[in-house]
Amino acid sequence: MARKRKLVASASCVAQGACAENAIDRFSNLPDEVAYRILSFLTFKELTRVEAASKRCRQFHLSAPLVSFDSSCKPHRVTNQKRVRLMSSLDRYLFYRGDNRMQVFRIRWSFFTSEPASKLSDDHFRVFTWIHNAVRWNVEELYLYFSHGETNTIALPSCIFLSQSLRSLSVKLYAMILEAPSLSFSSNLHYLQLEHVKVVDERFFRWIARSCKFIKELKLLNIRGIQKITIESSSLEYFLCRIDKFDDCFHLNISGKKLVSMKIVLSFPRL
Repeated sequence: MARKRKLVASASCVAQGACAENAIDRFSNLPDEVAYRILSFLTFKELTRVEAASKRCRQFHLSAPLVSFDSSCKPHRVTNQKRVRLMSSLDRYLFYRGDNRMQVFRIRWSFFTSEPASKLSDDHFRVFTWIHNAVRWNVEELYLYFSHGETNTIALPSCIFLSQSLRSLSVKLYAMILEAPSLSFSSNLHYLQLEHVKVVDERFFRWIARSCKFIKELKLLNIRGIQKITIESSSLEYFLCRIDKFDDCFHLNISGKKLVSMKIVLSFPRL
């Protein structure tokens, strides 16, 4: 725990410009794996400050294996101009990153329905472009946290399900319906987590059963919109299903010859 606090403190110093003109630039001389470990504690905003410290810090900035972009601001706390700047900053970063491989990519984004339809469509396009870029750089872990002001159907980019490098996918959606991928999309996923996702089509679980031939761990957390889930998997080892507000009929049928752990947590409303 003490070691982690030291790493966070070092990361904070770097983000605040510890490599000043008259300071000793110890960060640039660190082994790559140590520098990347420190940078993993930084937000995207803090990470962008690192590049100004030195030429070596800029290289670390543009090749960081973990990138976390969080823009989950409430509408009354962010102006449209600031929002545009946030999106442009990530656009520039991904452009200058070149072909540097990305291991982990996290996006937390709020789509504001108060915006004109054309602007909302542009937001969707730009966010999905970021995902396409991450997949192109052989991302291994992808975390997508989206919220929407009203119920809306979202189809994740097909490149996610066709990626040969992606091993872990976590999706958290608020007020959004997740559209089932095509059954022809074969995935190399080992880990899949769906949280606060509304699923209205059983095809999504048929896709898991038929197309995810290497999946080992599946977590369904507060899934809504569907009362019957059937999954047959020859590779699944760990399964977790948790529903905090359980008030509907619910049928779960899961089977697998390698299944070693299954946990189901249902919270019933108080009478």
